[in-house]
Amino acid sequence: MITILYYLLKVVLCSTILYTYYWFVLRNKQFHQYNRYYLMGISIFSWIIPFFKIGIAPKTLTVQSTPLNFVQVIANTNSGFEQNIIETTASFNWDTLIQGICIAISVLFVFRFIQSLWKIRSLIKNYPQQSFRNLKLVMTDVKGTPFSFFKYIFWNTAIKIEDQVGQKILAHELVHIQERHSFDKLIIELQFVIGWFNPILWLIRKELYLIHEFIADEKSIENKDASVLANLLLVSAYPKQQHVLSNYFFFSPIKRRIQMFTQTPSTTFSYVRRLFILPVMAILVLLFAFRNAPSNARPIVELDKQYTCLLYTSPSPRDAH
Repeated sequence: MITILYYLLKVVLCSTILYTYYWFVLRNKQFHQYNRYYLMGISIFSWIIPFFKIGIAPKTLTVQSTPLNFVQVIANTNSGFEQNIIETTASFNWDTLIQGICIAISVLFVFRFIQSLWKIRSLIKNYPQQSFRNLKLVMTDVKGTPFSFFKYIFWNTAIKIEDQVGQKILAHELVHIQERHSFDKLIIELQFVIGWFNPILWLIRKELYLIHEFIADEKSIENKDASVLANLLLVSAYPKQQHVLSNYFFFSPIKRRIQMFTQTPSTTFSYVRRLFILPVMAILVLLFAFRNAPSNARPIVELDKQYTCLLYTSPSPRDAH
């Protein structure tokens, strides 16, 4: 159990480092698609990095350079941590209690996920549908609509779909469907079944859902007319209901959406900001992957000279006669 907790701690550390880079370098920049895939990537990659293990011999070379010495220090540190974890596990007797609590919380998140799917299914089953561009338009009077989920758009009958406002909102929801934002939401929500303990995952979800709105705002409103967006967002006076898997048009915070919509794109260091994540990822792998090789592993020793080995076999007694 302690070994699992140690792995989960490394997951939190990885996601914290990667999200910190996003917060200070990428957040509130105009490359929304890149930020979308970046946040999705770190939510998944943080689970994978702790599995990397690269074994190195304690004395790989007779004369080591400074980088190799640095790697050796990291390997010794990681190996020491893991050895302490193994030794502590034998004396730790709260495993059953901790496992029970974690499983109970995970079950609650599974129930929450299924409940959200069930509510969406109920709307599809109980309200009339119309075909629209190979999609399904579900006409409802439910609070919080309109919103979208995969090929379904749940429309509020109080909003006239034929007028200008209705057409803009419809275009917004179509972008969510075309960009497959519901797929992102499924992946994030499924991670909460196991990763509910990670505060960074909650931040990633909040930021990712807002980036979905940035993308839809940018692609659905022509000429970047901020007055049109502001006029549409005023309809957010409608009360909301919570479907964690839905793409709401009236997603807060409104102020930040308008700021991002009116912001002038800047190309200064834009590529550098996006590419600099590569050395950051390399450092993460370095910090978490290296271990000392097993004691029975054969170290590689650099020889300064060449030696010739002669094998001599003593004669048997029969040959002596």
